[in-house]
Amino acid sequence: ACLRLYHARCDVELSLSHFEVGYKLGYEVLDRARSLEDKLPTYFAMAKALGREDRHLDAQQLDKRALRAMKEFPKRWHLLRSAKMLLDIKSFLKKNTNEQIMS
Repeated sequence: ACLRLYHARCDVELSLSHFEVGYKLGYEVLDRARSLEDKLPTYFAMAKALGREDRHLDAQQLDKRALRAMKEFPKRWHLLRSAKMLLDIKSFLKKNTNEQIMS
């Protein structure tokens, strides 16, 4: 319950552009929260605020931290998967007309 209050206040402070206070509260939540479910809303709120401050690189780093916590980053064979996806997209575009794609 206490962490939810910290997160709620973090959200409010970041929404009001009180970034220093909001980040301090956010990192407190991230340090104390035991479950990923408790951490994810805070990661999201903080990354969004960093973007509003035009600190996109910091936001991306925070997003990577969240993805690592979710065991979604880094993926193995990312380059090979990306190449396969690119080939799939090219194949799809060759097989379909603009009208078919847009409908």
